[in-house]
Amino acid sequence: MPSNQEFFDAIRNISVDADTLNLNTDQVESKLDTTTGLLTTLSADTAIIKTDMSNGVSISGTVNTYPLQSTSVSNTNFSSITSAELAPASANRESLTVYNEGAGTLFINVGSSCSTTSYQVRLFSGDYWEAPAGQQSLQHSGIFGSSGTARITEIS
Repeated sequence: MPSNQEFFDAIRNISVDADTLNLNTDQVESKLDTTTGLLTTLSADTAIIKTDMSNGVSISGTVNTYPLQSTSVSNTNFSSITSAELAPASANRESLTVYNEGAGTLFINVGSSCSTTSYQVRLFSGDYWEAPAGQQSLQHSGIFGSSGTARITEIS
């Protein structure tokens, strides 16, 4: 399985120049508005769209599929058995992931404090977690229930 960075690098090189792009993902016809990046389900009859596509409708040019702000990647280790900052607030963060590499159980919470009884996410050894889109820029704190190590990766 490719890393997040390998995935971002691969999709960054996709290019199409059009105002809209018709996509068929899992048999659902959708339209990508390339000016806003919004993906919406088409209300038109999918049979008409398929006929148009088979009659030589072509798409060419450039589409930025994921507008990266930068390619800064930060990897840190976290091993605190007292509540501590896992990741600071960052308005430019696009991705925050945590992989529990150690034997201990890691507890994660949004904000400046976390405990083994007041938390948002509990990661056992070998578990992986990605912050939801609405929490990308927020501060996160963590605490291990017993000795452990986690890998924190931030992309901004």
